[in-house]
Amino acid sequence: MASASPILITPKFVFTYPLTPNVSDYLCVVNADGTSVIVERAASSGGEAQLYLVDLASATATSLLPALEVTTRPDWCWQTGEIAFNYMRQKVGVLPRPGERHALFDMIGMDYPTWFPKGEKLATESYARVPRIDLPQPNTTTIDRSTGAIIAMALEGTNLYGGMPSVNPVNSNLIAFAGQPVGTPYDEDRNYIWVKDTSSARPAIPLEYNCPATGDFCPAFQGRAPWWSPDGKWLAFESNRGCVPGHARPNGMYAIYLYEYDHPTPAFAITDWAFNCNHAKWFPNGFARMPGPFKLIVAAWQNGGTDPLSGPYGLATLDLSLLNINF
Repeated sequence: MASASPILITPKFVFTYPLTPNVSDYLCVVNADGTSVIVERAASSGGEAQLYLVDLASATATSLLPALEVTTRPDWCWQTGEIAFNYMRQKVGVLPRPGERHALFDMIGMDYPTWFPKGEKLATESYARVPRIDLPQPNTTTIDRSTGAIIAMALEGTNLYGGMPSVNPVNSNLIAFAGQPVGTPYDEDRNYIWVKDTSSARPAIPLEYNCPATGDFCPAFQGRAPWWSPDGKWLAFESNRGCVPGHARPNGMYAIYLYEYDHPTPAFAITDWAFNCNHAKWFPNGFARMPGPFKLIVAAWQNGGTDPLSGPYGLATLDLSLLNINF
């Protein structure tokens, strides 16, 4: 059992921002030994994003796939070293290892490709249309890593929208996603975190105890972008539930929350909403180069703590050893 910690962690930026030229570093993922990160980077003035490989020891970044015009939303398979990503908006690619030839799957409508632990398949947020099947969009679809063929669609059923899935690295039957009941348009600010156990015929259920599965939306449980810890026991996610009202962003700045899976202890914030932290990903634990407590890497507003704006973002780590938690 873990108790909520009142401590809020200040993000520690990987780079000294603003860089020259000014950039915004957004969604990222860590490799299996915690030494490198792949991040979406775009000019802070706007424009298309490209994936960059960041060496954390030297704080240097190099373009990962310069031949492709738009590359986003990476995930790094710790078992195989392969990297999944989006290219040209909602198509899926796989890079075996940095620098090797990539495979591109011409599948329009697949966002956020996310590895199953062994690397044999991917879960995606899907907007793909299949003839004669009426499915909520988005939904969670699984695809074969080798061929890109669809294995299963709408894992959460036909009564839920599902976005940005995360597969439990210890029990791959457990898939977390950001979703909401169908009936109203899909809206990120009306999402909860849900978990589907694919070994059971039972429907997906909200992650947090007391979160309503039906009825009116409850802002106290809003959540997006879940990500399982390496031991499969915790989920990190972003939420605007604790944001102070009246600031410039209409639906709230985001903080990172932690939740112990299948436990009644409430989720708790570990960052202040003023940093607008989002898309938290876990560092590995137990690897030779990463002893000690877990860490998270996030996108945080570069000027967090002053004017409540939404960007540009910077790559930052959160040291979880500061919390009063026994992981």
